[in-house]
Amino acid sequence: MNVDDGSSSPWAPWSLRYSGHQFGTWAGQLGDGRAISILATPHPENPDELVELQLKGGGRTPFSRGADGLAVVRSSIREFLCAEAMHALGILPPVPSH
Repeated sequence: MNVDDGSSSPWAPWSLRYSGHQFGTWAGQLGDGRAISILATPHPENPDELVELQLKGGGRTPFSRGADGLAVVRSSIREFLCAEAMHALGILPPVPSH
């Protein structure tokens, strides 16, 4: 999947840019270097809430900063295990502010 192919299809994946701190210092513009959003759809139980489906490590995005955008299996497993541990401990993910 090429997210930077310039196609005019109304159905196209997207990546977001943002800015913030990285490793304790202001990094300026950052972006989804490995995350490609595929779909945003209303939550089945709460139509006012959107649920976003993403591919992580699916390839280059406009914000990959020269990297290939692919995920390494080792770090993907570590991230999954940490997310499951946090869920089991009752640590909730951050809620985006609107």
